[in-house]
Amino acid sequence: MLAFTAMNAVLISILSALILSFRSRLALQAEILALRHQLNVLQRSSDARIQLRTSDRLLWVWLSRLWNNWRSALLIVKPETVIRWHRQSFRLYWRWKSRRPGRPQAGREIRELIRRMCLIVINASSLHRTLKSFFAYYHDSRCHLALNKDSPDTREVQPPDKGIVVEIPRVGGLHHRYQRCAA
Repeated sequence: MLAFTAMNAVLISILSALILSFRSRLALQAEILALRHQLNVLQRSSDARIQLRTSDRLLWVWLSRLWNNWRSALLIVKPETVIRWHRQSFRLYWRWKSRRPGRPQAGREIRELIRRMCLIVINASSLHRTLKSFFAYYHDSRCHLALNKDSPDTREVQPPDKGIVVEIPRVGGLHHRYQRCAA
């Protein structure tokens, strides 16, 4: 029985040497690096719990990207752990890459202008009211180049003695009509 297990050990070592001879030199070097690194980690950790540093994790993430058979040489941690480290480093990289500050806050005047320009349509009657006020503005107040800068419903020219110029908000304050008004 003892001769049989010794013969199995010799046969296994001959087969592994034969398999190793067909592997590429780069794969062998990667495996040697992985195994030596794990030995260094084990020697460095004095207590029962293995102490891994960020550089150790980065090495395994790097090996997992470059070497297809990296799982076969991994002994001190689970392959799922290395994949988790890789995903964490990916998230950290993109968080760092997109760390620019957000959009600068708009000033009070700009916010008020946006609110004034925003036409909120809640229902059909609100839409009807907004469109009606826009068409009234379009026909009464808006100047058209084709009509020599006059509106379709012509306005009388107001002389300066009629008073000061005041603005009249139209279409929810989005547009204005200017006319003279007695003070």
